[in-house]
Amino acid sequence: MDDRFRNIFRKANSFIEEGKVIEFCEAILDLFNKYDCNCFLQGQSDNEFEKQMQFMDEFKSDNLTYRVVKGFYYDKIKLQEKAYEVLSSVIQNDKTNDFAYHFRSYIKKEINPNREDDAKNAIILKTSARYYKRLADILDEDGIGSELAKHYYNVAIRLNNSFACAYLNRGIISFNLKDYNSASEDFKKNIEIEKTERGYIALMRSLIGEKKYSEAESIYSIGYKHLSSLNQCLYQGIFHSYSKNYDESIRQLRYCLNIDPAHEYAKELLAYCEKMEIKTALSDARTAFINGSKGRAQRKYEVCIENDIELTEQDINNYFNAKVDPINISNQLYWSVSALKNFPMSHYLSCPEIFYNLDSRDILESEDFKIFYSNSVLDSGKYKGSVISDIIASDPNYIFGGVTSNVHFILAKSLFYDKRLITNKLYKYALAANLIKLHIIEKWKLKTIENQPYRVIDYSEDDPKQYKRDTFDALSDGQLGDYDDYDGDIDDVSDWSGR
Repeated sequence: MDDRFRNIFRKANSFIEEGKVIEFCEAILDLFNKYDCNCFLQGQSDNEFEKQMQFMDEFKSDNLTYRVVKGFYYDKIKLQEKAYEVLSSVIQNDKTNDFAYHFRSYIKKEINPNREDDAKNAIILKTSARYYKRLADILDEDGIGSELAKHYYNVAIRLNNSFACAYLNRGIISFNLKDYNSASEDFKKNIEIEKTERGYIALMRSLIGEKKYSEAESIYSIGYKHLSSLNQCLYQGIFHSYSKNYDESIRQLRYCLNIDPAHEYAKELLAYCEKMEIKTALSDARTAFINGSKGRAQRKYEVCIENDIELTEQDINNYFNAKVDPINISNQLYWSVSALKNFPMSHYLSCPEIFYNLDSRDILESEDFKIFYSNSVLDSGKYKGSVISDIIASDPNYIFGGVTSNVHFILAKSLFYDKRLITNKLYKYALAANLIKLHIIEKWKLKTIENQPYRVIDYSEDDPKQYKRDTFDALSDGQLGDYDDYDGDIDDVSDWSGR
């Protein structure tokens, strides 16, 4: 609606506030005469209509203009029986009043079974694009004949080729008939004339019907600011689902349902996307990892983990590599692991041979690394006699503390695949430390120290021997801190690491 009609509407509202009811009613009918669409009323709230209705109820007059507008306002505040009564009385007094017939045609057919005749009578009295559109609306709403309704929209558009609402409604008929090409053309014309949320949504739906997903997404980008928050989330979810980006679609649809938990289409699409994300998670994770998209690979592998999808050893290695980037972590955190103290992770990974030349800090000369599995048993410390898997279930921070501060305590890779550990905030730090130690072990399997073979004790699933090294007390009350009091605070880890 252009400024000219906004100004007329403002002027009409100023009249009612000044108590000039007849002038107000004349200004309203002037708007209906000059503007074929009711869009000039869209910016007015129900409370404002009710306030204006109160002024008109307090005013008493036999003026026909006043009574016609009063009947229209009754309809706007959903008092249709009163509206029908007032407008019928006007028609009895003046059967040439086209406004009275037109306004009465908006009253539901349960109260006004002759609303189609009212629309036709308004057309007989005055040739108007507005009146032809109203007749077409009634025919389409009542299901009397879409083609006939389309004919009357055509007439309305011939009378006013800038009639945005007529293009929109004609497009909806074509859309319902699955004539998406014609529908899209009408919707494009609609938003060219008047940019509204309804128009942009209609055009996007029609382009989707034509399977022109990229064009529909372009229209979304253009019309984004005209959409409500709910529809912004909904259509982002829709477009991500068509591009098979199910995780992002799920995220947007959940936002949508936060706004409107009862939104049926959002719920249906969310259920579909959740199902498809599980179905495609493994192939998506592998593809993302190959393409270097570690964040996406990590998310997809975690979907596999949550849904018990079987992973190969290579998949598990891919997940660990996607989850942790030790080189980047080394810029934030230095690990204090016994004799490895003060060496950043980047040294471990980029220069592992540094350990082959250590003299005073030869960590592997006198003691063995121990690799623990889920059924390995501890015989000292806070959880003496407990199985690793039970400790993970009850106190994962205790396990993480051991991994990050004790050089000889190492977990098998398979344990880091445990769902109960993945969500812990220390997960990536413990995983990084564990991977570093496993990396060192792989290097040292082929080395000797002072001509003595280096041994790695691997407590496998088949032979769950106990870890009996006395210095394992470090896990509960040893040299690097009291783990009995450990509550998972990353600042404590930093303190133990000498930072």
